[in-house]
Amino acid sequence: MRMLRTVFYKVGKEHQDQMAQLAGELAQEGVICRQCGMQQLEKIFLYGNPGHQESGWQKHILVLTDDISLSQCAAAHGIACIGVGGSSQKAALEEQPPLGRAERRQEAGQQLCSRAEASFFEGAGLVVLDLEGLDLQFLEAYLLRVLGLPVTIARTRRLILRDITPEDLDTLYRISCQEGMQYAVLGENGENCFEPERMAAYIQHQYRLYGYGLWSVVLAEDCEEPGQDEYVDECEAYGPVIGCCGFALPEKLLGGARPLVLKLDLGGGRDSRNTEPLFCLEMEYMLDEAYRGQGLGIDMCQAAIAYARDSLAADRLLVQVHPANLRALAFAQRLGFLPAAPDPFWHTGACPVLI
Repeated sequence: MRMLRTVFYKVGKEHQDQMAQLAGELAQEGVICRQCGMQQLEKIFLYGNPGHQESGWQKHILVLTDDISLSQCAAAHGIACIGVGGSSQKAALEEQPPLGRAERRQEAGQQLCSRAEASFFEGAGLVVLDLEGLDLQFLEAYLLRVLGLPVTIARTRRLILRDITPEDLDTLYRISCQEGMQYAVLGENGENCFEPERMAAYIQHQYRLYGYGLWSVVLAEDCEEPGQDEYVDECEAYGPVIGCCGFALPEKLLGGARPLVLKLDLGGGRDSRNTEPLFCLEMEYMLDEAYRGQGLGIDMCQAAIAYARDSLAADRLLVQVHPANLRALAFAQRLGFLPAAPDPFWHTGACPVLI
């Protein structure tokens, strides 16, 4: 069952055409779109949402507005809200140096106003500069993450890749301690990369702001059926977690022995005449030893690679392999990764230039 059922909106003239198009698309998917102002929204909060009178109806609502007072009202009642920036915010951003293609993609292609004007819209968990590119999938994912529910980003016959939840952390840490996994997810001096306090901010912000991260891998074959009143997109929250897979910006080399760096070119729709830096992501993955040797590792990584190519429009993926881990090297090569030379500025977080 879909979580998003009603969108309340109030936007000015500069956004009305885009809003009308979006409302039409959402209506075709069965989502109610209703224009409303402060007084109407207050009445709804006081007396209930017509058409959705069951308990907890508030979690099925999203407010989309360029009115800061309305976004504050929504936040005060625990309603998810997306702010829509006006011409003044656009002008402020246009005065700054333009973002390159790679930088734009690193902001997840979500029209996210995450730079100088990110805090101008009190009450909104996310601010967009216009409505272009918004669709049901984007709004549904945003609402789920505001509510602390995991979003599924890929599904295969046997596996589901979804956002990490706090309940996954003990399992993921256990897997990270298994033989051969010490370099799967980067950590220094054997630190727990899945420590709950450290991961709380990651879970809250990473996926919502960037559109990518490290995802839990769930075995779909053992999923349970959700209860009638529970929201679950089929069964992604109920299968056992058997590993994780995902992406990060390339920031540092593995400690110790110099690692082997491999690359996989995706193209990302890039024009051959484009001279801007490549949008590179580093791929990280690990799999519980109890599930190795069954093709599940290849399955989860191929699903993540497809997401990077189709949804993130990444140009290139990188992976680091410890030189002594021959099985890991063979695995990366099965995925299509080829040897590459790291740029000396890798550690600065800049996109590496590889040969």
